[in-house]
Amino acid sequence: MPETLALRSFVGEPQVVGTPAKPTDNPIVLESVIGQINGRPLFASEVLTPLDGRLRAAASEVGGDRTRFMRATSQAVTEVVTRKVIDELMLAEAQASLPPETRQGLFYFLGKIQQNLVSTQAGSALQADEALRETTGRTLQQQARELLERELINNEMRSKVMPRVNVPWRLIRQDYERNSKKYDLPGSATLRVITVPAADADAVRRAEEAIASKPFAEAAAMDFNGFLQSQGGLAVREVAGPYGEAPLFADAAWNDAAWKLQPGQTSPPTPVRTNLVWVHLERLEPGSTIPLYDAQTEIDGVLRDRKFQQERDVYLQRLLARGSFTPLESMAQEAMVIAIERYLSPGAR
Repeated sequence: MPETLALRSFVGEPQVVGTPAKPTDNPIVLESVIGQINGRPLFASEVLTPLDGRLRAAASEVGGDRTRFMRATSQAVTEVVTRKVIDELMLAEAQASLPPETRQGLFYFLGKIQQNLVSTQAGSALQADEALRETTGRTLQQQARELLERELINNEMRSKVMPRVNVPWRLIRQDYERNSKKYDLPGSATLRVITVPAADADAVRRAEEAIASKPFAEAAAMDFNGFLQSQGGLAVREVAGPYGEAPLFADAAWNDAAWKLQPGQTSPPTPVRTNLVWVHLERLEPGSTIPLYDAQTEIDGVLRDRKFQQERDVYLQRLLARGSFTPLESMAQEAMVIAIERYLSPGAR
């Protein structure tokens, strides 16, 4: 590929942190090479700059303890190194698979991306360039190329992985049947409760009279009721399975009284410790089941995501197996050595 068409990943090129002309308190990361990917050097700044805030925070927290610093940051460093390698290998695959006419068209899209970036700064290319240098450490051209390359990588994933992501109806049905309880929606019981002290003869009398002469909800809202009087003794309970087995209340005697009721019925006064309790079943809503027809879209999405991850892992393993790069562990270790030197040195904090 001619040099002008070799869209080198700016994710993988050395970058200046901030605007060079301005002073900064951040640690300066030298352009030390920690390895190579497809013959291109990988610089320490490419790994450490995206982690700058996290590394500075860890350095401040550990107070110069190298072991604690490594324990807090080594996984993140390894993840960035791995991502750099994968991005570079995928970009090379994407570029190699482009037909000649598509390669020529990349310059058009690159220009459109730059125009879009410029339009965010009132149409000024200079302002757009300065804003990007300030916020990302990249020039306008670098940012545009990185966005284009990211799209090439995404397209590579779509073209190589997505065609292998198929979810037959058989698997959707099997998943539905295997997780059938997930699609069983519980019913509900709307109850009303009145409790009065059994030793308070006047309260018991008033409760009996009110229950006999008024709707139960009105009786339960009267001042003698000791159970959620302000809510008319309301107790709404979820019912999963048969109503006669649902744990409606913590007390077994309350449950026994409620289980015997049909909607609209009221239990006789039931002694519960020092109280008398009346339970009224106001309404009973049966449970339902989400049919396969309604659940299939959600199941298909879950299975497709799972299949995509599996096929993506297979693709990446093959890509890494045939790629040319310094061992990941070696590059991560080199990056950590530089991170320790730059972030734990006295002048860095």
